[in-house]
Formats: sequence, C-alpha cells, structure tokens
Amino acid sequence: MRLMMQGLTDVEFEQRFGTEAACLAALVAARQAAGMPCPRCDNPNSYVYGRRVGCTRCNHRWSASSGTVLADTKLPLTHWFRAIHLMTCTKQGISAIELGRRLGVPYPTAWYLHKRLRHAMTERGARHQLGGAPADGGDTPTVEADDVYLGGERNQGKGTAGKTRVIAACERSPSGHMGYVVMKVVDSFTVANVAAFRDAHIAAGAWSTPTACQASSALPILPANALTR
Repeated sequence: MRLMMQGLTDVEFEQRFGTEAACLAALVAARQAAGMPCPRCDNPNSYVYGRRVGCTRCNHRWSASSGTVLADTKLPLTHWFRAIHLMTCTKQGISAIELGRRLGVPYPTAWYLHKRLRHAMTERGARHQLGGAPADGGDTPTVEADDVYLGGERNQGKGTAGKTRVIAACERSPSGHMGYVVMKVVDSFTVANVAAFRDAHIAAGAWSTPTACQASSALPILPANALTR
C-alpha cells in the first residue's frame, strides 16, 4: 500500500483514498496482488464480499485485513490510510501527538496507530534488500552508499575522535526518486564490515554507484565494486 501512496500530495491522497470504500478497494487489491491463500487449506483462489474473504474450496471466511497491521481493530480504514500517508511522506517524521492532531483522534489512539505502523515499517525494512527488482515490475533502482561520521560535538567536529562510524546506503530510481534507506553503525570501515553490510542489506546483482563524496575522495572507503557481489 505504501507504493500506492508514494509521491502523492495531500490533495491527491484525499481524492484517491478519502473514503472508506476507496480504502477497502485498495486494501483488497493490494492483498490479491500479493496472494491471499486460504489460511485453512492454502487454496490460492478466493472471493471477496464486502470486508470478508471466502475460500472457493472449503468456504472458510476471514477478514480482508487479517494478517496485516490493520487486523483486529475497529478503527476506520481511512484513519489507517491517512496515518500511513502522514508517516511515510513527512520528511522529518511525525510524532504521535502530531499524528493525533492531524487525524482528529485522542492521543491513545494516535499512539496505538503510530506504534503499530512503526513496528510494521521496521519489520519490512529489515527484510528488504536494496537494489532488488521491484515487485510491481518497475525499473530496478541503483544503490548509492557512503561512509558517514556522526557526532563529534566535544572535539568541535575536528578529526574522527568521538564520532560514530556509520555505513549508509539508499535506493535511487531512474527517475531520481529515493527509495529505501539503510544505515548501520560499525566499529570501523573495514572490508569485512563493508562485505557484511552488503550481504545483509543489498540484493545480489544490484548495481551500485559511488556517491559524489566517494568520487572526490583520495581513498574511497566504499567503492562501487566493494558493494557488488
């Protein structure tokens, strides 16, 4: 569903997902595209009526939101979709308090939405490997990676003493849009640490390019070939 909302303005989002019926149709379409086998007999064929899904073989029925982050809640789908939109399109993130204000719900409800969506985003991010072929058949993104030093307030930013070493990588589509981002704290920028980061977070055969920082460095720490399997 995140891909359906990607790049939408608030006006475009409301036009596309502003009603309960529109959100339900989008949820069902996304689940059918991903495959929705029967939880009882594993039959891949099913039919949808309203918010329920039925198996064509054993007639077992379940909720269209079952097995998703939206399961077992009585909140309207419009609240969930708006929360997903706000949490994924806001560049600097959004707090539970601000989320509640934007949705017009009490803080406990906003905190609940915020917590479940953050957990789901973390789980998906942990499984995703950068540079892999998109599930929707779109263009395969390029992976950009670099070494980063963070912190160093005590030494006024001079040198590397007291700074945290981080390897960062992101996807960039041919159109220039940025996709997933992965960052990992390491004790040093060694070949072993780079290889471990590559194996854990970058898809086999992904095309990687050095960033401008690396290209201008006399001793690039993360050259493109270090990230290619």
